[in-house]
Amino acid sequence: MCTDEPESGHGWNKIECASKRAYGCGQHATGAAEGLTLYARLGEDPLLTSSLAIRITDEAFRRFDSEIQLTCPLKDDDTLVGGQTMAAGTVQMADEQGLTVIFLAFCRQFCSDLAYYLVYDKATASLSLIQYVPDRFEAVCTTKPVVKRNGSGDFELFVMALDELSPAPCKVLCACTPETRANPAASGGNGPWQTKKPIQIQHEDIQSKYGIWADLSRGLVYCHLDTSDDDMDFGFIGLPRECLLDEDEDDDDDGNATRTMSCVRDSIWFVCIDRHATDPKDDLVKMWALKGGNLFQNHPRWEKMVEVRASELWGFDGFD
Repeated sequence: MCTDEPESGHGWNKIECASKRAYGCGQHATGAAEGLTLYARLGEDPLLTSSLAIRITDEAFRRFDSEIQLTCPLKDDDTLVGGQTMAAGTVQMADEQGLTVIFLAFCRQFCSDLAYYLVYDKATASLSLIQYVPDRFEAVCTTKPVVKRNGSGDFELFVMALDELSPAPCKVLCACTPETRANPAASGGNGPWQTKKPIQIQHEDIQSKYGIWADLSRGLVYCHLDTSDDDMDFGFIGLPRECLLDEDEDDDDDGNATRTMSCVRDSIWFVCIDRHATDPKDDLVKMWALKGGNLFQNHPRWEKMVEVRASELWGFDGFD
């Protein structure tokens, strides 16, 4: 982030915005969105070698600075004088479904951190500054939201979070939708976010989109991204039995297994490289696909698709 425009002649291009809006950003920061400008420098690969910069005007920075000072428990001048507010931005996703999402954070000594999602919507050339999930919630695993386009083409954000103030701490889904942004009073004090608690799993329309959170030691949690109900259905699918790790292995990972999971078209693949062999050529590469009809319906199960030694893979042309 910077307060000056990126130097000309270095490939930086201003991203034009037709509108800039703020949602749930507090007493002072609400007007700060107007002072934020995105710049992009495209590389040979638009996603891997490109850069993104945020310019923040002095006025916008003062607004964020005033907002963060409200969180200081000690209001005397001696505490605040001499302190400096620091800002940082992290790209969470770039041009996924036409959306670029940046996690924007401000910190200052003796104050609580401020966090926002800065969302650029390419379809409408709009920039939205959205309050991070409410203070009582803490994101689980990652702050990167799941994004979804609704029927009208507007965007929705979903974040799995832990309700830390609940008598029995539980995980909920925080949903930021056009409706909650337009009418934050309806969210029950959660600003532009609506929270959805898990209930017993029900069968869903096979064409519906799901949000998926993976724990590579145990399995995946999924939910149907339907914002029409007050509650959200969650489900859990454990990893193949031979790939489950107990708590000791999970806490003391010795690097003997390399794992990844990803959505591939309309299925989910899980790949594990077992490196317990004494000779690297005997390492085992195993791949499973989630089967069972319509993905999360009809008792889905893992089916092993491939188990091959590393030495066999090395024999392919691509490993020359």
